[in-house]
Amino acid sequence: AGGLKCDPRLLAFEFVSTFLLRKAQVSLVRDFASSASSGSSLCCQMIMGGGKTTVITPLLALFLADGRRLVVQCVPAALLDMSRAVMRAAFASVTRKAVYTFQYDRLSSHTA
Repeated sequence: AGGLKCDPRLLAFEFVSTFLLRKAQVSLVRDFASSASSGSSLCCQMIMGGGKTTVITPLLALFLADGRRLVVQCVPAALLDMSRAVMRAAFASVTRKAVYTFQYDRLSSHTA
């Protein structure tokens, strides 16, 4: 009854990505997901190599894109190709989710 509990999405992510998730990464993803579910904002800072692009972002997309919510990742042009490749690799096998690219800049006019 008091055994270990693990979210199957985390296990699937570890299997597909071949990453071993760190406790701090799982905790951060849960904090972000909880914050998003309650409608509040959250901002955290991580050091380089902490898994922001390869772990946190794909896991948040996995947790939050549930058919009712759309996950949008905004990145500078210099990081677009790498970020898109990471997301596509994360969602290319076991858990299939489409990854689309929309280009937008603040000077462009738009129509509804």
